Order: sequence, then C-alpha cells, then structure tokens
Amino acid sequence: MQLIFVHTHPIQYFAPLYQYLTAQGWPLQVWYCSQGASSSQQLDKEFGTHLQWDLPLLEGYRHRFFTNEGHDRPGFGRYHHPQMLEALRQEPPSLLVVHGWNYRTYVQLLRQAPRWGHRLAFRAETNAAMEAARPRWQQWARRWLLRWLLGQVQAYCYIGQQSRLFYQRMGIAPHQLFFTPYAVDNDRFQRQMQTQTREQWRQQLGLPIHHRILLYSGKYIAKKRPLDAIRAFASLQGQPATLVMMGEGELRPAMEAQITELGLQQQVLLTGFVNQTAVPGWYAAADTLLMCSQYGETWGLSVNEGMNAGLSLILSDQVGCAADLLQPGINGWGYACGDVAALTDCLQQWMHAPTSELQQMGEASRQRVAEYSFAQIAKGLQAALQSLR
Repeated sequence: MQLIFVHTHPIQYFAPLYQYLTAQGWPLQVWYCSQGASSSQQLDKEFGTHLQWDLPLLEGYRHRFFTNEGHDRPGFGRYHHPQMLEALRQEPPSLLVVHGWNYRTYVQLLRQAPRWGHRLAFRAETNAAMEAARPRWQQWARRWLLRWLLGQVQAYCYIGQQSRLFYQRMGIAPHQLFFTPYAVDNDRFQRQMQTQTREQWRQQLGLPIHHRILLYSGKYIAKKRPLDAIRAFASLQGQPATLVMMGEGELRPAMEAQITELGLQQQVLLTGFVNQTAVPGWYAAADTLLMCSQYGETWGLSVNEGMNAGLSLILSDQVGCAADLLQPGINGWGYACGDVAALTDCLQQWMHAPTSELQQMGEASRQRVAEYSFAQIAKGLQAALQSLR
C-alpha cells in the first residue's frame, strides 16, 4: 500500500526520513501545503531572519505542492487546499499520514479520506504533560473534539512516551499504537562529526580548547528560556567554562544585556543562525547539551542531534523528549523548568564532574539515541501497515 505524508511545508528533519524510506523501496509521496524555505529565502519570525536551508529538502523522494487558498494570518484557516482533496479522491487506496489537526486542510483530510477508500494514520507532536497543564474544562472539550475528529484513524504513530500517554488517556486501544520516534539523520550527523577530533572542531570554531563547553541549541525565544541558561551559567564565572548559544531570535537584545550585566562577555558566545550543514561541528566541539525549554517544546530534536555527538545532557522536565532520552545519573541531569537555582546546581555538578564521567555519559547518550532512528520509524510504519491488512 502506498503511503502519503501530508505536511505544511518541507522540514529539515523530515525530508531525510523520506529520502531514507524511498531508498529502502517504500512507495510513498509527500504532499506539501506550501514551499516554506525549501526553494527561496523565507522569513522565519522566531529566528528573526530570512533563511533557506542548505540541505536538499526536495530530492530523493516523490513530492507535490498544492495551491493554498487559505489566508496569510496564523490560525486554523491558514491552510485550505481543495485541490489536495480532489487529488486524494483520485489516488488508489493509500495510507494517509496526517501530522496535525490545527489547520483546515488537516481536518478535511481526516474527515474525508475514508470516504474514498483510504486508511488514516496520525503522527503529531502530542504531549500528555502539556495537555494535563490545561484547565480541566479545556481538557474535557479538547478530548471530546479530538475523539470526534480522529474517530476514523486506524493507526496512531506515537513519537515518544508523552505522545503514547496522550493517546492512552484518550482511550486509544493498544493495538492501534505504533512507535515511530522523533529522530534525526543519525548516520549523517555522526559521519560529519567524526571527520575531526573535538579539539580540531574547537580550533576551527575559535573555541577554548581546554574549557568545558556547554551548548544551548535553539531559537532565542521565550519558550526556550535562554535567559535561564545565562543566569545559571553566571555561577561559573571565572572558571574554565564556555556557554555557546547556537541560534537567533527576538530575545537577543535581552540576552546581550544580561551577559554584559553579569560580566560574562568572555564566557558566553551567541553564534547567530547556523545552517544545517554547519550544525554538526558545533555539537562535535561541545561537552554537554543544555535545553531549558518550558511546555511548548513538544520534543526537542536538538537533543537527538547532540546525543549523536556523544554529549551528556542537562534538560528541564518540561522538554518533551526528556522522558525518553534523559537517563538521570547515566547520561545527564534533569531539573524543574524555571528553577534557576536547581539549574545552577546541575551546572555546578557538571563543572566538577570528572572528564571520564562526562565521557561515559556521552557514550550512554550515543547508545540511547541509536534506538531513536529512521530504521525504528520504518519498523513502526511497517507494523501499522500490517495491522490494516
């Protein structure tokens, strides 16, 4: 049976997956609602810059773009594609994999695809902890709405533990749940990272060779809480440690002001936007990955990237992937989101940990992330297909 994946636009994390599946002989298409940053520079409001990904996002797999008849404003009506519905009506029976419910196009596909003989799979960034943080009335209303909206879905492709728990609380039967974890191109990251030693990467990037390097990878936006990282790192002032903040965004002025106020100009580096082919080098140069995000960070694929470099982790408990990828005491430390004192304590433990302990943690990270791979996604999709026969 053919698979049709539907996305709003080409995404740098998903395109390599479809290239992988196609190379493995999977019959698939990817249908896009818009071009995004795949063919020309587009303004990313959260990065605060025009960008174009430097990886080939449209090569190596079948894909189609459809004319969007929605409006330019954010919200439910942003994507509306009558032509996509008509194209789906003409396709032979397929497994349609939908990645959300928040746009008109997605809702129409979820409700109408079965009428034309198609099966439905749902793979989204669902998160039980985020849902539980909503007001009770909102949880009840959303549960009722989603049960109606997803009522014809046969396969729920969960991306991690929080995602699986979300579906379980909705009453989805175990035989409808399939593990298709969020993953990056592990092979590409490890291959590129291993072209040089950690010391060589640091020398190339102008980083202190003998410092402990803590890497923050993410946009400079409120959800990511970059100011928490700077406040906690101030406890390491004057010690042989550097905080590298790889990203860009609207909080840069506030971050620069705080760095100056705390006297950290020589120990904190704001890199600005780093494109995909250059990203692995920054991970390879670091010792540990820090992610401070609050609810809204439904996964955090930067964590997967860092683990491929053999980095230990420091994650807030509201990072979506923490339940899957962080093993406290084995590959890193966890703390309560927003508790800067607790984060400071983690950084103190990190700074004083023996190098051999950090190396063991990094190896544990590399072994753990190997389970979150394109091969595992293919395995889950294959199980979903077999269940529909």
